[in-house]
Amino acid sequence: MDRRTLLRGVLLALVLAVGGYLLFRMTQQGQGSREPPGPQATHRPDYFLGDAHIEQTGANGRILYSVDARRMEHYPADGHTELTAVRLTWHAAGHPPWTLTADRATVPKSRKRVELRGHVHGRYLQQAGGVPVTLSTPSLTVLVDKQVAETDSGARIVQGSSRITARRLHADLKTGVIRLQHQVEGTYAP
Repeated sequence: MDRRTLLRGVLLALVLAVGGYLLFRMTQQGQGSREPPGPQATHRPDYFLGDAHIEQTGANGRILYSVDARRMEHYPADGHTELTAVRLTWHAAGHPPWTLTADRATVPKSRKRVELRGHVHGRYLQQAGGVPVTLSTPSLTVLVDKQVAETDSGARIVQGSSRITARRLHADLKTGVIRLQHQVEGTYAP
């Protein structure tokens, strides 16, 4: 075998090896690697909505609650939804609605709760023509099935000239009854 033939054989073997390696890498990328995706890949929304308005109705067609958000993003990795500039209006039969606002909210896949956070404010008018009850808290969890809102992050309740603070708050969204617990302080002016 002469030198030229040997050089051609070595060169051909080298080209085949490099080509095989590149082909292998391209097929691996096309099919996805066997490693789990990194945190960046799993925390991307699969869809988003701007200026969203959603209504949940009961079996009788009556609106139970409505949600307005400047932006709503759904994350497929765990099925949760993130909302920004949120307004939740809770409509209880026979009672005035509750209005809750927050900078952000998270709704898990189960949709059994709404976790409001960042400048959470609530407003409830106990009776027509009456003085509204307002609440402020850093975070508030709405338990959808139970129709209650709770926090242990501290809350401030104001109605007219009455002001009350507490470490824990439990509000029944059906009846409007607010229960304050732990480190309750304030002034009540009937």
